[in-house]
Amino acid sequence: DDGINDCFKPFFAAESEITSYRFSVFDRWGNHVYTTTNIVDCWDGMNRGKECAQGTYVYFWEIITRDCGRALKKGELILTK
Repeated sequence: DDGINDCFKPFFAAESEITSYRFSVFDRWGNHVYTTTNIVDCWDGMNRGKECAQGTYVYFWEIITRDCGRALKKGELILTK
């Protein structure tokens, strides 16, 4: 809540013509904590109105663009307070 890195989401080039988008976050045990299909939304470290525990989380995003087709990316992030 310091205004720096308070929300996590992927960023794409402005010229990307994204026709489909899905972004999800899971805890280290594979429990789902966040999903959105709205490209402007981001994960704020909360799950069902409660703060998630500090630690490592896994994210996946999938997009479909008009020019390049389907792209899938996965990675890890560390949530700290």
